[in-house]
Amino acid sequence: MAEVPNGLSVRSLAHKAGTDANSSAQLYSAVFDAGFLKQLGRMCVADLLIGNNDRMVARAMNLGNLMVSSQDGTHKLWAIDSNAVLGQLEPDKILSSGSASSSLQGGFTSTAGTFEDSPTDTLDGFFRFIGNVMKEAAQGGLQPGPAEIFAEAYQVRREASLANFEAGWNSGLQTVRDLVATKTGRKKMKGLTEEVGGEEGASNVSYSALKVNAMYLGAKAKGASHQEASRNPAGYAALRVLAEFDPTSVRVPDDGYSWNVARVPSSEVLTASLDRINALPAPRELTRIKGENKFTLNPQRFAAVIQAAEDARSEVAQLGKKSRGLLSKSELPRNRVIAGKFVADTYTLGAGAVRTAASAGQLSNLVGSLRLAVDGQPTPSQAQRALPAAEFLQSYRPNLQRDLNEFGDGLRAASGGVNKIRKYKLHPDLAKVLADLATYVDDGAKKITTGPALNPSLYTNLLKSASK
Repeated sequence: MAEVPNGLSVRSLAHKAGTDANSSAQLYSAVFDAGFLKQLGRMCVADLLIGNNDRMVARAMNLGNLMVSSQDGTHKLWAIDSNAVLGQLEPDKILSSGSASSSLQGGFTSTAGTFEDSPTDTLDGFFRFIGNVMKEAAQGGLQPGPAEIFAEAYQVRREASLANFEAGWNSGLQTVRDLVATKTGRKKMKGLTEEVGGEEGASNVSYSALKVNAMYLGAKAKGASHQEASRNPAGYAALRVLAEFDPTSVRVPDDGYSWNVARVPSSEVLTASLDRINALPAPRELTRIKGENKFTLNPQRFAAVIQAAEDARSEVAQLGKKSRGLLSKSELPRNRVIAGKFVADTYTLGAGAVRTAASAGQLSNLVGSLRLAVDGQPTPSQAQRALPAAEFLQSYRPNLQRDLNEFGDGLRAASGGVNKIRKYKLHPDLAKVLADLATYVDDGAKKITTGPALNPSLYTNLLKSASK
């Protein structure tokens, strides 16, 4: 607070104004001040630029992060706790939201939603929130109370207030437009991000993410629709994603956790009497290997299940051997050892299937980036930087499709095999989980074998752009 001379948050001021006449006069003087309202409009655009949805934009209203400094009859706006959320480039989200900024609560900040609401709705929400805080502070009393009188005052001054707010809003948009339309502006953006050590692709302030937001806002400043304004930023982001693509982020490691584990063993499983395997978690843990979004992976849970399966194989190996043969006896694993190893292998199979389906999800995202990049008509140099990713897509997709199909078949066979184990307490649950994972893997295969993934023109058009 000491950094803001005579400062008080708008929320605190509104709360005091609900019961105190002097605070009420200060509130009126501040929020209806033309200069204050213009600053407020510019601040909203600045928040859209940096991805801060913890104040007024993106349908938020946190006026505790707005400070008013009142001195000598003038009022200055101070924005505190400005969280810059600029790092992840997800072209499809940019296309829908108009922003490269994830919200502080998860998901994407909807710049498009803010424009859909319009500056009028944003300012109406600002004054409505102040009235609600005043009403909460007053807790009844004489009517009309301070909140009702304030609401009436806003209606009388609404047109003038909105004109000042929009003047600041439009001034902010023009400033942002200059950031992307001029060499000086682009240099300024680079300076802003370099100052805080932003790195491309990291969850912090990066030049690319800032430029995406500025491109969208700059297009809106020229009167573009959301669809028109989001096309170029999404294409730019897609080209960056393709240029920085690392094949190891998609390619499934060749580490033995592949589709050829846990094949149904011979008839020994039919006669095995196998009890619970202590090292194995409940079958539902296999489904929890999936990440928060469909066709993503939780690496920690994947590793935990793989380790549990290894421990289970060691556990069942201790169940003993039996002698077989009429003349010369030989020591062979007991049926429950064979069945126990098979169950442990199904966990490895399930974990590997989820990981491979996650690769399909990543490859599908790569297809989406390629489509947006081609639609954006890239320059030859941009297309050349994106070509390696497109070539990887062409070559790796058939291999991944084969693996997914094999995983689906293997999971279905394993589900049937688990059901044949006598006295295995968890087998109904495990059999169902494996069957469900087979369907999940089938859906993953469809993501890379239907729609844009099969469009050969994406690669050929990028190749043409690179050859110009």
